[in-house]
Amino acid sequence: MLREVQELQEEAVKGILKALKKQNEVTFKAPTGSGKTHMMADLMNQVLSEDSKALFLVSTLSKGGLAEQNFEKFKEYQKEFPRLNPYLISSEDFGEESRPSIPQGYNVYVLGRDSYKLKGSKLTQVFPAFLQKEEREGKKIFLVKDECHQATNNLDKLSSFFFKTINFSATPKGKKQVPDVVLSEEEAVNCGLIREVEWRGEEETLQEAFEKFEKVKKSYQERLPDLCPALIIQISNKGKAEEETEKIREIQAAHPDLLWASLMTKQEKGSTEVFGETNSAVLKAKKKESWAAELKKPGCPVDVIIFKMVITEGWDIPRACMLYQIRDTDSKVLDEQVLGRIRRNPKLLDFEDLDEEGRELVTKAWAWGLEPARERPKRKVKLASKEVQKALRLKVTNLPTSKHMPSDFNLKELVKKEPDFEKQSIFSLYSSSKKAPEIVEELERDFVKDFKDWFEFCYHLPSIIKKTREAVDNLSNLSVEEEEVSFPKESYYLEVPGQGKDRIEDWIWKREEAEGPKDSRSLFPLNPSEQTFSFDSQAEKEWFDKLYDLAEDGEVKEASSASPLFDRGRIYLLGKNFLPNSKISYAYTMEGEAVLRSYPDFVMEGKDGTLYLFEVKSLEEAASQNILDPEAYKKKVEALNRWYKAASQRLEGYIFALPVRSGGAWKVYAYKGGESLGGEKEGLSWREFREFVKEQNKKEL
Repeated sequence: MLREVQELQEEAVKGILKALKKQNEVTFKAPTGSGKTHMMADLMNQVLSEDSKALFLVSTLSKGGLAEQNFEKFKEYQKEFPRLNPYLISSEDFGEESRPSIPQGYNVYVLGRDSYKLKGSKLTQVFPAFLQKEEREGKKIFLVKDECHQATNNLDKLSSFFFKTINFSATPKGKKQVPDVVLSEEEAVNCGLIREVEWRGEEETLQEAFEKFEKVKKSYQERLPDLCPALIIQISNKGKAEEETEKIREIQAAHPDLLWASLMTKQEKGSTEVFGETNSAVLKAKKKESWAAELKKPGCPVDVIIFKMVITEGWDIPRACMLYQIRDTDSKVLDEQVLGRIRRNPKLLDFEDLDEEGRELVTKAWAWGLEPARERPKRKVKLASKEVQKALRLKVTNLPTSKHMPSDFNLKELVKKEPDFEKQSIFSLYSSSKKAPEIVEELERDFVKDFKDWFEFCYHLPSIIKKTREAVDNLSNLSVEEEEVSFPKESYYLEVPGQGKDRIEDWIWKREEAEGPKDSRSLFPLNPSEQTFSFDSQAEKEWFDKLYDLAEDGEVKEASSASPLFDRGRIYLLGKNFLPNSKISYAYTMEGEAVLRSYPDFVMEGKDGTLYLFEVKSLEEAASQNILDPEAYKKKVEALNRWYKAASQRLEGYIFALPVRSGGAWKVYAYKGGESLGGEKEGLSWREFREFVKEQNKKEL
């Protein structure tokens, strides 16, 4: 798994733990596909490590077998989170002949919401008694509500038993479920945790969706032949379903090479009936109850899947990358949940093994239908001129990967030495290997061909980790990539409330809404919205103002405008490094754990041609955000300073800077040629940095 993904999930769990210390109920919001079950397991494991009296009741939806799915996941995660001891509570376990009871001795109990809703069931009778018994024995019972946007009225009546309540959902709703901790869609997309969705619009037909799918399928066959993509189509529950299905069949007939399956369920008296149709001989040979599991498999050849409600929640199908929604619904929550089916990254664990085209393919999804309303509106941007990419060319840095370690790193020689571990159980060795840094896991995958290799690798794990960290954390191993990069032609950002900035006319970006010729001398000036942008924080917004002042003072280089959409007299070579599609990034590490990437917030070219890269930080804002650990934030700033200094030594004509806002003032830690401007600890004030830029321009010119 990508280290950036792990860090994002770990940071979210830290945020929940921090919030739990302050309050009795915490709501966590994260997009579908971002690994909520994994984060839930991590959270429970950490609580159990501190308090053996903790006991978790995980309430899930019974739709799509979500309770059973979560239980199986928790059992799978026991290798990574060994303190978990899960048990699945099911009403089916209480037959007419049995003496009803729920066994004790477990610390994670998974309960399907719908199982407990059944009136008169033995489970409804025995469950309160079970909670009472656990409470008498001193257990602190945590209620974890998975998909908390769905009501759990029966469980809520037992609230007096619960020590703390933790809500998980992609779409929490109501005043009682205002998120305390958020893993945003933007963060999840940027690190490849979930796919970015391209909305094709409601006006496009299903025929056009089929044509698009065939093109995408061809790309998968060329790039990722082991992964079969899927188009899922949601139809109405009642009334229009038959009419919609008939239309789909007509279009399918025009695409005879595509395999399809329809999958439906019907709930009656507590049991679920599965029915459907298919033109796949492989699927026809199997029982319909197993179709859902078959369709999920990465290599399943079925291209088109038609459904009503069955995959709204709880059915993971990462190979699905397209959604066409013709279901009649006004429910924004339902739309968001269905959308989650196409957002999972199917190659998350081996993402780094893919080439650039492969990565782009597995992180892209397409949807036709109603785009769910966003809390933060998405704004697309384009470069204001083609000349920007020609004028702004940058080099980026890299660090050793598992496939490109330094010449003095010899893994084969390392495992020939005396083992670091004495004889241990296979479970202990496996647990140690799973805690190793990501680059060590990659080395393990490349090295291990059989069990003998695996044992050799694991018995030498401490030495391998030590040597790998030394290699990755060695400043001398920082390299410069030969290929130059620039800003992408298109990107986007999500608006941050209160961080908008009006009338930015002369930098490298324009909003996508700008259409049609504009003449500065005509009666049709630029629309104000086309010059309005949003920054990620107040600190970024303030720093941009300072850089823009430099530009207006003539200290920033300009590019000519070649765009027919604008009659701009100038374009300052100054721009926000919007993360989507950006290749402007620099390698760094934090204590050698993994190779990370820093995407500077701003790029600027001085009048003399010097390239300035700015990573803006604010210790004030870090301390006020619930999800961030201020101490960890400071460590990151320290690490960036170290590696930015090294990067400046490798790249002549570059100045790497970290403007840090603290106590209402700015300190600029800037590096040129491997030297610190203004001293290692002191840094420069804004006034001193501004004067440096002016002197630099005079000196070089």
